[in-house]
Amino acid sequence: MKANYLEQIRKDIAYIKPYENDDLEWYNEGMDLLSNDQLEAAELKFKELMMSQPEHHDGFHGLALVYQKMGRKDEAIFFMQQALNRAKVFVDEGTMDQEGVDWLEQQLGEIQQM
Repeated sequence: MKANYLEQIRKDIAYIKPYENDDLEWYNEGMDLLSNDQLEAAELKFKELMMSQPEHHDGFHGLALVYQKMGRKDEAIFFMQQALNRAKVFVDEGTMDQEGVDWLEQQLGEIQQM
């Protein structure tokens, strides 16, 4: 089922093409929606961000937080792991500090404790 998470999102959000959108504020918009408990709107915003920037961790991270808040543990873990994998690439490339990965790992641990 887990492999199907991404495939289903690709089908649902097919109107977003990678690297073709002005998505600079999408993460912040999604986090605002999440903090206001507008979970379905936040879920959509983070899915759109994932499709727009598939190699970046922000959309995956935000979606994991949405699913955590919804109590959807398996999906939250899957997407946080996806965020971590992408963030580690940025650390290896020198474009992100290790603290960012450590923070994501801490959040993953919190989700696993649900």
